[in-house]
Amino acid sequence: MDENKNKIITNVRLFIKNITIEPMLFLYHIGYYALINVGENFRLDRYCRVSLDREDDCDHLGDGTDEDLEVAVQKLENQFLVYESYISVVFTVLLLMFIASWSDKHGRLVPMVLALGGWILYSFVYLLTVLFPLWSAWVLLLAAFLRSLGGWHWVILLVGYAYITDITTEANRTPRMNFLMAAKGFGMAAGTALGPIIQDLWGYAAVYSVSIILFTICLIWSYFILPHHPYKPEDPSKMKSTSERIISIPRKIKENLFDLINASVRRREGYSRVLLNYFVFLMLLYINSLPQKAFLWTRIVLHWDIHTYSTYSVTDLLMNNVVILLINPLIKYLDFHDCITGSFFQLTVFCKTLAFGLL
Repeated sequence: MDENKNKIITNVRLFIKNITIEPMLFLYHIGYYALINVGENFRLDRYCRVSLDREDDCDHLGDGTDEDLEVAVQKLENQFLVYESYISVVFTVLLLMFIASWSDKHGRLVPMVLALGGWILYSFVYLLTVLFPLWSAWVLLLAAFLRSLGGWHWVILLVGYAYITDITTEANRTPRMNFLMAAKGFGMAAGTALGPIIQDLWGYAAVYSVSIILFTICLIWSYFILPHHPYKPEDPSKMKSTSERIISIPRKIKENLFDLINASVRRREGYSRVLLNYFVFLMLLYINSLPQKAFLWTRIVLHWDIHTYSTYSVTDLLMNNVVILLINPLIKYLDFHDCITGSFFQLTVFCKTLAFGLL
């Protein structure tokens, strides 16, 4: 009995000792989801008060009493999301083509700091817009531009997954990735819950201030606390000058673009190529539709306010994470292939989306 107890204690200590990037990603997702969910509500309110000049009616926005006003602000929000996606995707894709291979050689610190810096600037622009009530919501496209210079949300995820890959072996990588996903998911739930609460108590400015503080803590964690593995410097005789490195960036982006196209179209065994591209296409449709439109859809169809939607989102996220944590030991015990595990979770996503469509 004592031997088993000591073994459990040893495993727990080893597990805690190996925790590295998970707390940072947990805090990051709190700040991210707090400002994203509240930000959508803030933009709708700003459209009503500034763009449509309907300040007297804005307090009833979303309660179903004035559907024409709700439709009008949602049209403006959809236009904003289109322009925001254009601004965000172009610079982010270009950065990802360069920074991914660069970080493999030079470490994960620089892209991590770059992305977090972009989020700090993003939150700061939103904070300024709150402090100047006559500013139009379209000013917030500047926030999207500054965020995209750091790689948006995708560089954080890229670096997080790559960091775990760097410090794990093939045997323990899947459980560690699942733990990372759980930390991320609980952060998403906490941020979704805290955002509306902070807004009710202290206003929009407090939400963006808290996000700035959390992103700054993540930045400090990444730079001073998170262990980064040193990379081997290049042979001095083969090193290029700074100007040569800068000039070579467009060429590397071009090479990475052709590599990406080649990976998509090259021959694969059986129907792997068709299925892979079909899967990527469906995931792009899902990522760019349901998460962005769910809140708007529930407002106009179910007349949910931000608190009701927040309660639903938190419940959904917590259930997802509990399932991940409970099923992880079972997957490890049954030795399921990663593709089977991924297919199972995608099936749950399909069922969730189908339930939305049938309402």
